[in-house]
Amino acid sequence: MFLAVLAIALIIALTKADEGTGGKDAFLKYKCDLCHSVSSAGIAAKNEKSGAPDLLDVTARHKREWIPDYIRKKEGVGHEACDKVPKERDGKPHKLAFKGTEDEERLILDWLSEQKTPE
Repeated sequence: MFLAVLAIALIIALTKADEGTGGKDAFLKYKCDLCHSVSSAGIAAKNEKSGAPDLLDVTARHKREWIPDYIRKKEGVGHEACDKVPKERDGKPHKLAFKGTEDEERLILDWLSEQKTPE
């Protein structure tokens, strides 16, 4: 009986741990912060010389459907012009391909959608 209760408690704990993994956790897990900052979340880019933009408001600057293709370096998908990135990056691919799962990608995009400049 004790083992059955312990097993159920373990399953519940693991399920809760999975639910607790969010976009910020995935962003950090895949080291997106090596190049990108997210100032609204207190994340500073570790390599400021990369020239990568702060991702604050990124889903307002770009269509959400474009972002997965861009970060996964889909053939023919280059950077779309925006005011946060130098013009010489326009049309060029993302520097590194995102290697996470589609669920992790969705979590990151959902989280980034919440990272907006305060009104």
